[in-house]
Amino acid sequence: MYPTYYESVVMKLLPIIFCLILSACAQTGQRKSDAVIPMNKGEHSYRTQCNGLFDKWDSCVKRANLTCPNGFAVIDHMEGAGNVRELMFKCM
Repeated sequence: MYPTYYESVVMKLLPIIFCLILSACAQTGQRKSDAVIPMNKGEHSYRTQCNGLFDKWDSCVKRANLTCPNGFAVIDHMEGAGNVRELMFKCM
């Protein structure tokens, strides 16, 4: 039994639609977590989030290195449900 014309079109489009939705989710998650936020004025301490499936701890470390060219010390880090990661750090 062969699929109808519409079934074959839908079957060809499903992978494309899935990829578009997945890439949109990845982009949205990345935009939310790009910021490095100062925690305490005068202490040069900051926090950043690395959320989502594709934004790993390496992303937080890269942001900390860009913020603190002379190095940084980790104050705290947290990882929660739903791939939520937060790094708190202090510039040296």
